[in-house]
Amino acid sequence: MAFGRPAWLYLREILRIGLPNGFGLAAEVGMFAMVSLLMGTFGVTAIAGHQVAINIASVTFMLPMGLSIAISIRVGQAKGRGDYVDTRYIGYAGIILSILIMAVTASVFILIPEKIVGLYSDDANVRTLAVQLLYMAAIFQLSDGMQVGALGALRGLKDTRVPFVANVVAYWGVGLPLAYLVGVYYKVGPVGMWVGLIVGLSIAAVFHSLRFRILTRRLLSLPEHEKSADNQILQLVTD
Repeated sequence: MAFGRPAWLYLREILRIGLPNGFGLAAEVGMFAMVSLLMGTFGVTAIAGHQVAINIASVTFMLPMGLSIAISIRVGQAKGRGDYVDTRYIGYAGIILSILIMAVTASVFILIPEKIVGLYSDDANVRTLAVQLLYMAAIFQLSDGMQVGALGALRGLKDTRVPFVANVVAYWGVGLPLAYLVGVYYKVGPVGMWVGLIVGLSIAAVFHSLRFRILTRRLLSLPEHEKSADNQILQLVTD
């Protein structure tokens, strides 16, 4: 079996896109992990109720998360063939679909929270807190769907560095400090901690969506005959 030389141009592109994307995801996951740790200041019941609610929200998040991967592929394909109108259409369609899916799950959280929480615990105090947090989760379901859909669209445009910075600012610069301020400092409790989650996700959702709008508007302003950056890179590698 013969091995060729590494295609450094491809590897550089993979690292340029992949590393910021990975760190951006770590910023989001890290915020949720820190909030879970801070829940320990409120006692065992708070930790249990939080874990029940966050587990339920994480399960429903897998739907738009998987969809965002498909959005990245479809947006990347459209951009690669130079069809910028289709690029924008696919991106917006994916973002809207992600929001609609999460709107359905949010409705379920609001309509039957007791039944869902009942699958996890028989403890009355844990169930009461988990139901309260599930109502909070219903609020950020829309923001969560919007941000992950828009992030997938931006990945398709090979734009990951700016979204990474936005995630750090939204989650660690605003979301986590606000969660501590409202929940711990002002002693609102677990519900106050989730206010920080909602605000952080909402800021990220708005920024990523605006970023996609700006980038696709720039693409649409290019001359029709101009080749995409993807095709130029492909030509350089294969020549």
